[in-house]
Amino acid sequence: MGRTTGAVKGPWERARETKAVTDDAMTAMGMYEGGETARPSPEFLSTARIALMLLSDRLDFDLWFVAESVDGRLVVLAAVGESGGEPYSIAEGQALDQGWPCYSMLVDRATRFAPHVDDDPFFAQTTEPAPVTSYIGAPIIMPERRPFGTLCGIDRQAKPEHMRRDLPLVEGMAALLSTVLAGEQRLEVERDRTRRAEEESLVDSLTGVSNRRAWDRFVEVEQERSKRYGTPASIVVVDLDHLKQINDAEGHAAGDAALIKTAEMLRSTSRDLDIVGRIGGDEFAVLAVDCDRDAAGALVERLEAALAAQDITASLGFATSTPGGELAATMRAADEAMLRTKRSSRG
Repeated sequence: MGRTTGAVKGPWERARETKAVTDDAMTAMGMYEGGETARPSPEFLSTARIALMLLSDRLDFDLWFVAESVDGRLVVLAAVGESGGEPYSIAEGQALDQGWPCYSMLVDRATRFAPHVDDDPFFAQTTEPAPVTSYIGAPIIMPERRPFGTLCGIDRQAKPEHMRRDLPLVEGMAALLSTVLAGEQRLEVERDRTRRAEEESLVDSLTGVSNRRAWDRFVEVEQERSKRYGTPASIVVVDLDHLKQINDAEGHAAGDAALIKTAEMLRSTSRDLDIVGRIGGDEFAVLAVDCDRDAAGALVERLEAALAAQDITASLGFATSTPGGELAATMRAADEAMLRTKRSSRG
């Protein structure tokens, strides 16, 4: 059994007390800032700490830790041992160089149990050996068979050869952590797929602006916000003139180009917080939040000037809600205003 001092606590109780690496420790190392390596999840770190607690109670080593391979070094993710990791002064978030024997787990010639490191060919080759006399460990493997890191126990004293029989327990714990990683990776892939599908379902595939489904959602959200804070909102409806004639005379590619150009112009002319949506075949709308009637009138003038500069003919109409008013009614009023503009241009 592992060495203990003071009141005896079970591994599960101690794991609950210190269940995960703190964000401060990992941030201080800066190992995950701007790099390609994703930070381990809290669930993985919690599982790693519990595994280390169990191994520490079962096997007599000074220090147990789980480390990830990052840029040729091992970054300690979780550590369990006497006196806070003494005599090694290993802390969570610390980076270890290749002189540490646990690094050998990442190469083909790795020795997983060394009763004495002098008998380990890999360790004998290191130029700056770590203060370790014996160790035991196993690699943690990603689903694509790429080494993630190691689970390792180290000690100042040599160990008897019969402890080799405990290696399957260590390997089993490493395999458990590998399984946790695989599950998290699959979950992340599914989350990414779901996110992308959700994004695609809310974006007009031709123009890249919000589609009608997304527009309706944004209107609902702004409706609630307007009611809560009593702020006005304005809606501008933009209907392209002669799109059917363009499609008939020049082909649908020319019509698509006109739609794309209009969407780009609306986004570049509107404010960053405004929502631009394609709400019909040849119809767009702009939801201008925190925008009263005067500001909406100025926005329409900018839009009309930008459309004219791009040789795009369109009919515009706008309406402004009263603070907390119904945006559905504002949308209808803006659409009616656009139709009046279209009829007047024909007259």
